[in-house]
Amino acid sequence: MLFSVVNMSLPQKIVSLFVISLVVSVASSEVKEKPLSEYIDRFTLLTGDALLQNANDSNVVFSPLNIYHAFSLLHLGSNQKTREELSSIFGFPENPENDTNFHAQLNQTLHSLQNLKDVTLAAAVGVFARKDLKLKPLFLERVKSFYNADVQNVDFSNTSTTQYINSWISQSTKDHIKDYFTESINPATQLQLISALYFGANWKFGFGKTNTQKEDFHTGYSLLKVEMMSEMSRLDYGDDPKYPFRILGLPYKNEDLYLYIQLPREDPKSANFANNFSAIYLTSLEAVETLKSNLVHVKLPRFSINSKISLENVLKKFGSTQILEAPQLSGMFDEKVDKLEVNHGVHIDVDETGTEAAAVSSISLMPLSASIPEIPKEFFVNKPFTFFIYSKSLKTIIFAGAISRVE
Repeated sequence: MLFSVVNMSLPQKIVSLFVISLVVSVASSEVKEKPLSEYIDRFTLLTGDALLQNANDSNVVFSPLNIYHAFSLLHLGSNQKTREELSSIFGFPENPENDTNFHAQLNQTLHSLQNLKDVTLAAAVGVFARKDLKLKPLFLERVKSFYNADVQNVDFSNTSTTQYINSWISQSTKDHIKDYFTESINPATQLQLISALYFGANWKFGFGKTNTQKEDFHTGYSLLKVEMMSEMSRLDYGDDPKYPFRILGLPYKNEDLYLYIQLPREDPKSANFANNFSAIYLTSLEAVETLKSNLVHVKLPRFSINSKISLENVLKKFGSTQILEAPQLSGMFDEKVDKLEVNHGVHIDVDETGTEAAAVSSISLMPLSASIPEIPKEFFVNKPFTFFIYSKSLKTIIFAGAISRVE
């Protein structure tokens, strides 16, 4: 089971991919009355902590929304213990009678994001079943009606099938994720569930390319020379000493969406992301509500990150004992499933590219009074930092991550 790929650029293009593989052994309650965003938030916290515990000096980027979406597909075909664990971890309904309302709500969240003005968000679902595997009619009906899934029977013993699915993924992510499967898919695979998410949006305030120059980025263990973007704009900024970080909000052209960057006050060597992600994330949501508009001189490194992560440790952190080793998925098909693989891949690009509106806006963001000049705040992202991309109206995290080094 593969996970999420993010490509983020300025205009940010973020791609998220989640693939679930079901392999046979020869190859190796009720709906809670809580907003969907609360379950995604909880998942974000524990996922971030689990991924960063073993990250060492590596970057971690993931899409909580995409992972949540992918497991919702699994939920539609689950029963018994697997359904109970999915309900406990993700807040999915345990009673099948509540499935329709829940999945309609999740589908509406995705549609709301897709319909935002000046934002490109495309979600694609692929169900690739072994050529002789008969999927249950109810499962097919639901994945098609809720998520407009592309359902196909394929020959996993044919090496060209891997190329075919890679091509489907590439097309679904607007060519930002190519050759996702670097090796041939296991011929004993029963099913591949694939959820791909593409996000693209322009900054409201772009970075002038002529301002970008080589500067130092302090990892805490080494000094890297990076392409550092630079701009002066009026932005949402917070420097409350009760928080262990300063925080900056960079708006997209559609101001419902923001990239929030948390810059720890600590020296990079003492910044322990592995232990602090959930604390940083929780306090960030609180701090966001207190940000004030300030003239800010912001420096942000241009960066590109590729990441592929196994989610097995994440599921174990949630207390899952049954989903990976003996998933009960008779709601999908009648055969026994002996193994579930879960992986997430992310590709993210950040650069200076802006739009006409961004260029005009940045020009207008100057001190309001010529007689009393405003001293700009400095927000120089020259050491490890965390971030998340957030929809204010939906209160939903689309992407989150911790950047330890810039390549």
